[in-house]
Amino acid sequence: ALETIILRLLEKDPKDRFASARDVCYALGQATLKLGSVARGNLPQIPTDFIRNENEIKQVIQLLESDQLVTLLNHDAFSLALAVGAQLSDQLADGAWLVQLESVNGPGMVLQNVASILGVRENPNRPLAVSLIETLCEKNLLLLLDRCELFSGACVQLVETIIGSCPDVRILATSRQRLNIPAEKCYRGAGETVS
Repeated sequence: ALETIILRLLEKDPKDRFASARDVCYALGQATLKLGSVARGNLPQIPTDFIRNENEIKQVIQLLESDQLVTLLNHDAFSLALAVGAQLSDQLADGAWLVQLESVNGPGMVLQNVASILGVRENPNRPLAVSLIETLCEKNLLLLLDRCELFSGACVQLVETIIGSCPDVRILATSRQRLNIPAEKCYRGAGETVS
């Protein structure tokens, strides 16, 4: 499936290529979903020399067991999120999925980016948010939202919707500031948890 996508990207005639980057993201999401239990998520491979404080990882995992939303506020939040996601990926039926928001082109694209990564396709007869929630309410997964401070309003709206409708979805956000959602637990590092 990946080879087919790459070959289509390399077509000489532009009309034979994907029409947009969104179509490429969707094709990649579909290819990942087709792998089934082999690929439960899209987390990058963590290098073998990657060292994390196991105590921090355990603390964040404990927070995620009791709270649906945990926001990492420390300077090394991304690597901690990846380490937590790698540990939880095999324990969750639908794995761990990473959405890096620094590549998103505006707040209006946050929802579309998340949906695309999760393989949820737009339907002209139904709002994308509804399709995403219908898909997620049946899933048991960890959603890692990296750099939420870039589009905090859009992230807050999306996270509140997911938390209100999808009890088996856990969200691990990285941000330089709190999302200020009532259900949010914040972790600063070194065992410091902020309610």
